[in-house]
Amino acid sequence: MCKLFLNLIDESSKIIINTANGKRARALGKINTVKMSIGSICMPITLQVIGSPNKNLLLGTD
Repeated sequence: MCKLFLNLIDESSKIIINTANGKRARALGKINTVKMSIGSICMPITLQVIGSPNKNLLLGTD
């Protein structure tokens, strides 16, 4: 999934992520103003792109 987002990165990121296996990883960058819809609510969000061999999209809060 990471490869899908690499070309969409708007700017670098200084975020360090604590992964589920206990390791720390720097975000590859961030994508600003992505429109996300949940039910009838649509809102702009910023995505932090992290490297992963899996095709998972993890959503969380800062």
